[in-house]
Amino acid sequence: MLDYSSTAPIDTDVRDHLVSVDAHNIHVVENGAHDGAALLLIHGHAGSTTWWDLLIPRLAVEYRVIRVDLLGHGRSDKPAGCCTMSEQARVVGSALAQLGVNRVIAIGHATGAVVAAALAEQRRGIVTALALIDIARVDDSDVGNFRGRRQGVAILLDRRVQRRSEPCRRVVTRCRPPPDARRPRPDRPAVDEFHRKK
Repeated sequence: MLDYSSTAPIDTDVRDHLVSVDAHNIHVVENGAHDGAALLLIHGHAGSTTWWDLLIPRLAVEYRVIRVDLLGHGRSDKPAGCCTMSEQARVVGSALAQLGVNRVIAIGHATGAVVAAALAEQRRGIVTALALIDIARVDDSDVGNFRGRRQGVAILLDRRVQRRSEPCRRVVTRCRPPPDARRPRPDRPAVDEFHRKK
């Protein structure tokens, strides 16, 4: 269990602003050194930039942490009939371009993980690593032909992803490195036993 009482307050050097994409305002919060490696955090459904607040003090020490409120969430515009995950990814990619970000590590939670995967598909030269946390069920139109490993993108996945949906299993399968390139897994019998019981 994490002890949140010892977490330092969020950096007071916060860059909190709106970025205009396709006549919609996208709320962006940046922490950390502007010249640091960019780390993008994408919240899930019904979330906002504040979802990540407890992690910021630790991440902002090493990274330029960028959080966005997806369209329809937080302080971003809420257009009627919004949006597919692919559209959300396109908007996030445009916001990153306006911020001058040309390389980013993308981390997404739940539906934010789907947006992160779609962003990696749409902007292959920008996303250098991808972490998908508790990814939501998606269809092929949201994920597209994502082939992250073949594009040099490192992917971290919760093991549960492989059992969640068929499109996710296909993404995981396509993104695995060849068997001879895999690192040996640490001996984790308790974790493996837990997953076998599910």
